[in-house]
Amino acid sequence: MRAGASIILPWVCAGCVTTVAAQRPLSSEKTEEINELVAGKTADLELEGAPQVITGKDTRIEGDSLRFLKQDATSTEWVPAVEPVASARRIEVTRRGRGALIGLGIGLPIGLAGGALAGSLVADSLCGACVGDGPGRALYVLVGTAIGGFSFGLLGAVVGALIGSPAKVEFSDNPSR
Repeated sequence: MRAGASIILPWVCAGCVTTVAAQRPLSSEKTEEINELVAGKTADLELEGAPQVITGKDTRIEGDSLRFLKQDATSTEWVPAVEPVASARRIEVTRRGRGALIGLGIGLPIGLAGGALAGSLVADSLCGACVGDGPGRALYVLVGTAIGGFSFGLLGAVVGALIGSPAKVEFSDNPSR
């Protein structure tokens, strides 16, 4: 079981990560795309010369500057910071809404199939008098499908929102000609 999960899980999650390649100097379209991706989110910023990843809020690229708020080391306040875009190596954000949609997309079909199976098993055990695929049996399967789909769809959406869907911006310099 563990080997199967280690083979399947990377394929399932591969579609969950968005990576934007950003070659410097950035075009206005690429700057706008990055700003839309990170708007209103807390970002992990990997900067050249910084010993560790910096957590920033309200991250925005303006011209040749990367502007963000970072937490002051001596207090809990967020203070403005500006770094050159040339020093940026990577920006990573977590998108909760997209994570919820992915979780829903995974949980709903599992719940529908599991609920239909559970409804069928309940119908088999409770509906001994039901002949063939009569309306009583179909009702159990239908209710099981609805309950399973709703339950696992909701669970998947909640777990997906908690985990989120990562999005990365990878910076590189345009090779000189």
